[in-house]
Amino acid sequence: PRGVHTRHLPLALRFLLLCNYLYWMSRDHSRTCESRPVLKSDDPRRTSHLLISNLTGRVLKMGLETLGLEITDQM
Repeated sequence: PRGVHTRHLPLALRFLLLCNYLYWMSRDHSRTCESRPVLKSDDPRRTSHLLISNLTGRVLKMGLETLGLEITDQM
């Protein structure tokens, strides 16, 4: 959450905040992809959507690695 300084929080709570952030980000991104199929689109914003997808994946990867979880390249 904005304005929360995590260095003052217990470690378990920091991990909980990270888990919640990753969950909501992945859920929202998944919903966006379902409602606007990027790969099948000729929309001029396609490049922007692909960039956002790439960045979302990178953030998820870093977050899961921070939590000590192994990730796969594909599901």
